[in-house]
Amino acid sequence: MPRHHLPTNDLLFKRSLANASHPDVTAGFIRDMLGLNVDEVHIENPYDIQVFRDTLGTGSLRPTIVDVRVRLKDKSQVITEMQVERQTMYLERGLYYPCSRYIEDYGHPDLMPGESKYRSLHPIYSIHILDFLQFEGDSDPLRNFSLYDTLHQEFYGSRIISDTVGGLFNLTFLELGKDRQSVPEHVRHWMDFFKGRPLPEDVPDYLKKARELSEELTLTREEAQMISDKERAEQDFIGQLEYARGEGRQEGSQENALSIARRAVSQGFDIKVIAELTDLDLNTVRRLKATSPGN
Repeated sequence: MPRHHLPTNDLLFKRSLANASHPDVTAGFIRDMLGLNVDEVHIENPYDIQVFRDTLGTGSLRPTIVDVRVRLKDKSQVITEMQVERQTMYLERGLYYPCSRYIEDYGHPDLMPGESKYRSLHPIYSIHILDFLQFEGDSDPLRNFSLYDTLHQEFYGSRIISDTVGGLFNLTFLELGKDRQSVPEHVRHWMDFFKGRPLPEDVPDYLKKARELSEELTLTREEAQMISDKERAEQDFIGQLEYARGEGRQEGSQENALSIARRAVSQGFDIKVIAELTDLDLNTVRRLKATSPGN
């Protein structure tokens, strides 16, 4: 069946990987990406159509990182983020979010009286699915980073999952545009899933279910309309940015370019993209971002 929308779409991404009715999909994804022996997951922010309804109601076109937050049986956290648009300082942003989630557990009320608050801190795993090239030095799409003692070959923290995953803090990046042949078969299947390519018939049932949840025929009329409306609005907005780029070269159109740039900043577009499309100076766009409400 032809798929008109890829699972990288924010609604479909969460519908597939944060679906409270199908936690086996989430568990299978975590096992395949990290090698964790996952037998139970608690999805902390399950897919909810009302969230997307409310977002569209505000007129927001923000190309956000879509995340799935999962708590494992041992209280470890797994955060999965989908990013389809390249952003400046993404590595810093990708580090900030799991760090902030890690410290949120500090002093959790479930602690026993007299226990150290540090006992409430648990390992965190952050998975980043990127539909752009972040690490351009090689063709390998999969990277794992951990806190690691390079002198003694020891993870920070005694927990060892595999040769590349362990300790208290881990970041995994999967770049969908790179050579899929260089990764294990189970990772390759997820790359094919996110890019909308056919999957073999013998893939695990949880991957078949993920594919089914992302297919257009399984969407409600409201879900399909939401996806279409948002994609159309995003394309219209990008068209306005491109128009501003052409108009910015004409005398008297500076204010028009500034107006469109302000809107682009408010919607979270990358400042380099805004500067390129509007022909505004990068420092000007930075100033607009600094004075934008919410920054």
